[in-house]
Amino acid sequence: MKTSVHTGLRLAPEVLQTWLDRLDRDAGPPRGLDVRLSPRFAYRSLGLTLEISETGAPATRHEAAGRNLSREGLGVLASRFVYPRTLCRITLRDAQARSRTVSGQVVRCRYVVGSGSLYDLGIALDRPIEVVAFTAEV
Repeated sequence: MKTSVHTGLRLAPEVLQTWLDRLDRDAGPPRGLDVRLSPRFAYRSLGLTLEISETGAPATRHEAAGRNLSREGLGVLASRFVYPRTLCRITLRDAQARSRTVSGQVVRCRYVVGSGSLYDLGIALDRPIEVVAFTAEV
């Protein structure tokens, strides 16, 4: 798979943490029927690599910041809009700081109002992961 330039978030880590905290605070519990198969856990990891594979174009690499994860998916902040159903791969860091690449599909992308350049992405994973490998919360 051909890959093009790596694009960063261009925000200081403390600014990213502030946006992550705000999103978590504003999210609250799910409204209505919660269709999630597994609970979400905080996954705050900065400097993740998100590889986006859009139809007919070389894959592009972007920096992302981890927000949360579950067995079937994860939430990240990225610096660009990504269409739902776009295939992607993301390199996560486990609890021992080892890199693990997982693949999936973007299911949600929304602009983070007031951030200037952040998008909140929801990614459904192709295969379930063991959450305990990535967080001490479980």
